[in-house]
Amino acid sequence: MSSHVMSFRDRAEQIYAARTETLEGIRLLRPVWLLTAICAPGIGAAAITLAFEGMSTVPLACLAISIPAFAWGIRYALKRPITYAESVAYVVYCDVAITVGVCVVTDTGIAFLKLVWLVAANTYAFAFHGRLAMALQAAVTALATGLTVGGAIIRGDSSTPALITTVATVILVNAVAAWAIYAGMAQFTESARDKDRLARHDELTGLLNRRGLQQACAN
Repeated sequence: MSSHVMSFRDRAEQIYAARTETLEGIRLLRPVWLLTAICAPGIGAAAITLAFEGMSTVPLACLAISIPAFAWGIRYALKRPITYAESVAYVVYCDVAITVGVCVVTDTGIAFLKLVWLVAANTYAFAFHGRLAMALQAAVTALATGLTVGGAIIRGDSSTPALITTVATVILVNAVAAWAIYAGMAQFTESARDKDRLARHDELTGLLNRRGLQQACAN
């Protein structure tokens, strides 16, 4: 059993390393991390503001789960690379914080706003952790959406057509984000491989050039 767990973790780490390398190769890694550094505390500040404006049944709980967002913002702003474990921890934090958040709102509109925040977390997970992350995040999104709809029914503050339309929109946005990330990363990876091959092979003969020979000897 432990060997299967290790194999799964190794595979997941390989996917993360490959995705990180691809984004770095097209010079998007640092911008994505900086965008995360801005969005994480921004969403945390928004959640705290909404909570203390009467949009939460437990404002102190929202405060507690939102404060770590500022720490994550600082971490992603640093130039030190984000490890696989840190990236997974960040996604788990977003999932837990947003799922708890939709359970303590006083208005269904705010709950659906938080589902939009979950779409942002899903996009990050899709970009760095591949297809398995897509499946796991789909399950988290389904849970959060179900809790949102259940809360709306209990509060009675949203009509059935509005709920159906909003849920359909959330599903559509997540599907489009997953497809765009999957297709984009596949294209970026292929482009990176082509550039790497051109850098190590002679364009006319297809044989290894000086750089390619040096790397082959080193290997």
